[in-house]
Amino acid sequence: MSQLDPLVNSRGFSPNGRILATESFNECVHIWNIDTWGPVNIHLRSLLEQLKEIRLVRNIRASQQKKIFTNWINAQLELADQNDFEEPLLGTFLQGGVNADNVEARLATIFKDGESLYRVKDLYKDLSDGRVLLRLLEFYTGRKISLSRGTMRVHSIENVGKALDQMKQMNIHPENIGPTDIVDGNVHLILGLIWIFILNFQVSNSSM
Repeated sequence: MSQLDPLVNSRGFSPNGRILATESFNECVHIWNIDTWGPVNIHLRSLLEQLKEIRLVRNIRASQQKKIFTNWINAQLELADQNDFEEPLLGTFLQGGVNADNVEARLATIFKDGESLYRVKDLYKDLSDGRVLLRLLEFYTGRKISLSRGTMRVHSIENVGKALDQMKQMNIHPENIGPTDIVDGNVHLILGLIWIFILNFQVSNSSM
């Protein structure tokens, strides 16, 4: 990328939503390209010089945030699919350590009709049952989290509650966000929750 857009701050977006910056306390901050989710470094002084032209992230239209956050989640889910199936399971199968039936059974939990079961099309709807949130947290923690597979509201609330509890166990505390907020499609709080995911998990997983 030859030129950086004006930035919001060390935790914000540029006005056109193309650049995301992560917080840093040294002389360099890590800038994330929305298209590639690759890091770009910029000197803090250069960043500070642009602050006069900044708009806060909350001023960006919710529709624009929704598009950006949907792309980010799907990129993470794709990594989760690769991490969960392609690398360990398929590799072990090719070495003769797993039979074809086990591979097929595992594949059925990730893909259906050639498409991943974990892809977000409508951010507010697809997060409401908690399954995507738990899928992401399994990827980040490397631990299996039990899932309520029912389709009733109570099952969705249970799944989202498990996701929020898991985040608290990781010392991540989403303030004023409860399971019903996500299940009921609260736009503001869902966007806030995904922003918390980005701040806490994007940097650590960029090195995978």
